[in-house]
Amino acid sequence: MENEKKAKSNKNITLFIGFTVALALINGILVYNLMQGQKQIAQKDVIIEQKNVEINTTSAKLDSIAQQLDIRIAQAKEKDKDYEDLIEIKKELEQDKKTLLASKGNTEALLAQYQAKIKNYEAQLATKDEEIARWKGTADNLTKEVAKEKKEKNSLRDSMGNARKEKADLEATINKVSILKSSSIRVDAISDVGKIRTQADNKTGFKTKLVDKILVICRLLPNEAAKTNNKKAYLRVIEPNGAVLVGTTGGRFTDASGNDVNYTTSQGFSFDNTQQEIRFEHKKGAEYSKGTYNIEVYCEGYLTGKGNFIIK
Repeated sequence: MENEKKAKSNKNITLFIGFTVALALINGILVYNLMQGQKQIAQKDVIIEQKNVEINTTSAKLDSIAQQLDIRIAQAKEKDKDYEDLIEIKKELEQDKKTLLASKGNTEALLAQYQAKIKNYEAQLATKDEEIARWKGTADNLTKEVAKEKKEKNSLRDSMGNARKEKADLEATINKVSILKSSSIRVDAISDVGKIRTQADNKTGFKTKLVDKILVICRLLPNEAAKTNNKKAYLRVIEPNGAVLVGTTGGRFTDASGNDVNYTTSQGFSFDNTQQEIRFEHKKGAEYSKGTYNIEVYCEGYLTGKGNFIIK
């Protein structure tokens, strides 16, 4: 009886030990499977993160290309060139970016596809850069041509200005050389009965009562540079008080300096370069005041000669 109890007890112990061992084996298997599952999950998380990084990097490249397209579009607008093809490329690129960002977690084939597209976009940018460089080269050449033409125009204008100045200087020199000059100016007095008293005979002056008119004789010097044509001479009789006698035959003329000048009388003549005389007669219409009268003769705006006479 005692032996039976002992055998039963040993059996129970054996069963307990077997159950415990089995339980331990099961737990070990479960722990192992759990660890393997966690490892696989971690590996998948790493793969997903890598994919996300690649997608974000690809998206950033697309953003960079979009910025470069904006620059090329602005350059084309600045140079007034067609940029519609660039607009179409940018629209396509923006759509690719949206598709890429909506496709996170897809296979590597999708990323490979977009890498190929990026290379295509970069190739199109390079082609457009070459085209823009040609535009710039053409514009630079045009700018150089315009600058060259402007320089030549300025040089021509300067040359023409110098030529005009030289011509004006030459004309001024010719005019100066061709000015008629007098060898002598003589003043005679004519009484109311027609008697002539010469200045040579009356060195101390003419008596006012014996002067009805004055006769001014201006003898010209020869001048080969002067034109032999019809000319007009102007006589200015300046009274002792400085006023110019302006009678019925007087008026105003413009001198070589552009000033309006009073004159007493004028006389037309045909210059023939023979030391000819120009004769002026002037009747005042009243008695001459006592004093010294100055005489000026002008021709073609220039002073030809001076003289004077005295009334006493």
